[in-house]
Amino acid sequence: DPLRILRAVRQSFQLNFTIEQKTYQSMKNKVERIKIVSGERIAEEINKILLQKKPSEAFTMLDDIGLLAVLFPELKQNQNVEQPKPYHDKDVYGHTMDVVDSIKPDLLLRMTALFHDIGKAKTKSENNGKISFINHEKTSSELTKQILVRLKYPADFIKKAAKAKQPWIIHGFQG
Repeated sequence: DPLRILRAVRQSFQLNFTIEQKTYQSMKNKVERIKIVSGERIAEEINKILLQKKPSEAFTMLDDIGLLAVLFPELKQNQNVEQPKPYHDKDVYGHTMDVVDSIKPDLLLRMTALFHDIGKAKTKSENNGKISFINHEKTSSELTKQILVRLKYPADFIKKAAKAKQPWIIHGFQG
């Protein structure tokens, strides 16, 4: 069952264990097989990852084994996308991981945080050295809907996650 790849990533952080190197390499070699797993089962594991103390650790491993690019190519595209300084000190992906880690473990809040800037890679423009992301909020909302539909989340959850406008700010993260 290819879902075991995703489950192993989650459990390694949840239960604080290291995946044996041969197993880890096998996970990397079989990552494309996740495509045969139903969206609902993948969503269940993603939910559990998002509710962990520091989800970014699991996302780092997902990226290392190649699963991030398969499950969330839209999120992967935000790696190395620069943001204007002094407002941001990290690329879009790094900023996103900081936001996700910094808010309380509420599934809707963390899902919203995970996708709040997902449209930035598609909307980035530069003019005289000034970086901007025109209408990235709208693009992020549309991409959020597409991803959550793909993973078969409930319609009500999709509507709330795609419509949310930075609800984590009320929980103390301003980054």
